[in-house]
Amino acid sequence: MASNFGKTIQVSTFGASHGYAIGGIIEGLPCGHTIDIDELKAFLKRRAPGQN
Repeated sequence: MASNFGKTIQVSTFGASHGYAIGGIIEGLPCGHTIDIDELKAFLKRRAPGQN
């Protein structure tokens, strides 16, 4: 499954939603752009099973 944002950034995901793990690939980010891993982990934790 892939999602496109604008004309430059593409996010592709892989894996099974009920499987052991999933993954993603982000393409087209500007050079030098960083991703805040702690913010990403907090977002993913909200999506984990058992959260309200």
